[in-house]
This record gives sequence, C-alpha cells and structure tokens, in this order.
Amino acid sequence: GGFFSAMRVTMALMALAHVQTLMVNGPHRVWADARPHVLRRARTPASPQMVGAVGTIAALPTLYALMSVNEYCTHRWYQHEEFNRDHAFQRFCQRVAFLFRRRPLFKLDGRRNLIKIWGGGHVEHHAETYDDMSLKKDPRWRRSKAAASLDSDLFRGTAFTWQTTGLMTVQMLPSTLPVFMLLGFSFMQTLAVLLPGMLVHALVWNMLHPPMHGLP
Repeated sequence: GGFFSAMRVTMALMALAHVQTLMVNGPHRVWADARPHVLRRARTPASPQMVGAVGTIAALPTLYALMSVNEYCTHRWYQHEEFNRDHAFQRFCQRVAFLFRRRPLFKLDGRRNLIKIWGGGHVEHHAETYDDMSLKKDPRWRRSKAAASLDSDLFRGTAFTWQTTGLMTVQMLPSTLPVFMLLGFSFMQTLAVLLPGMLVHALVWNMLHPPMHGLP
C-alpha cells in the first residue's frame, strides 16, 4: 500500500508541475518545444530583372523620340498657350471643371468661360526678340505689359524653369511607362532612365538658349 501511495503522490506532483508549466508558457510553446527542429534552407533573394539587348540599345533613341513629341506638345499647348483657345480639349477641361468645381461653362455675356494658363513667359519672350536674336530694350517696349511680366525672370522666358521641366516630366509618364515596359524595363528602371534624361535635357537647353539672346 505504501508503494502505490508513493506512486500516486509522485504522479500527482508531476501532473501539478505540468499544469503549472502550461499556465506559465502556454500549451503551444510546450508542444512546439517538443517537436523536433527541422533545418530550413534560407531563401535566396531573387536576382534583379535584367533588360535585354534590344531594350538596352533602343532605350536612348526611344526616350529621345518621346521627349521630342512631348516637348512639341509642351511648347505648343503650354508655352505658346494654345490651350487657352476654344478647342475640343479646352471644352473637355471646362466640363471636368464644371463637374468637380461647378465652374460655369459660359460667361454672363454668353461667351465660353475659357480656362486660361500662363506659359511661363515664352510668348512674351518671342515678342521681345528681334530677328537677329537680340532683345528689345527701347523705352516703348520697356513700358509694355509684356516686358514688365518678364522683369521678375532673370532669363526673361528663355530658360526651362523647374515648373516647366516638372510639367514635361509628368506629361511624359503616360507614354514613357508603357513603351519602356514593352522594352523590358520595370517601373524603377524606367524612372532611372527618364529622370536623368529630363534633367540633362533642361541643362543643355539652359546652357544654349539664354546665351543665344545675350543672357547669362
């Protein structure tokens, strides 16, 4: 009888110790520790996607072509302010402005309420330039509104500003991203080509154009 009593006491103590372990560590940790450890092979990061030979060769000519098209659009519709005229795209923008901001489509006199933008002084720059590329400086011109609008610009509308460069960069995204995707470029790889290209474009323009008009 004494032996079995001792066994029962021992088993009771072991059960009590097990319950205390469960209360402290939780059942999942106990059973997890009891499972054999399995060595797992560490995952190796995927190798970066490389652009093929065709994409690498075609990247710069393609970017140049896209920049030429977008520069034409920026020069015509923004810098020369042709956006301000009454055409289909202007009317589309008017309807969008009416839809989201309730901007009136027509003025009180019945004329269309055109959306006007300022082209950064480019039109005024043309008005200030003689055929030999020199700039007007006579008193009559200096008193004009166009000349006064250029006085705050050191380069008098001859340079690509950060605003114009940013506008053209955003404008290029809808055409550049899908075209470069077809060439095998990822999104980040496309930006790695586009952004330096836009910066070089602006720097080269600003190094050449203002000095042509005798500006620093």
